[in-house]
Amino acid sequence: MLSPRYWNIMNSGKVPPGTAKVMVVKTGQIEDRLVSKELHHINGRTGADPHNFTNLVKLWPWEHAAVDPSRNTGYIFLEWVH
Repeated sequence: MLSPRYWNIMNSGKVPPGTAKVMVVKTGQIEDRLVSKELHHINGRTGADPHNFTNLVKLWPWEHAAVDPSRNTGYIFLEWVH
């Protein structure tokens, strides 16, 4: 779950969205998907204050999957749709 406190302070409560052309790994189908930025906990969620701004970084889902082995989007980013 995204930290509402983070998005409220950083972006007036709105999670930044975008539309991306992706390939679904399971089917190979190409589709447009509305995607939102996610928060990655740099040092995990087990510290004294895991939601501290110094422990969070905003990433697109495929960027998050690249740095977090437990995150799987199920698709491959191809390009942005304008």
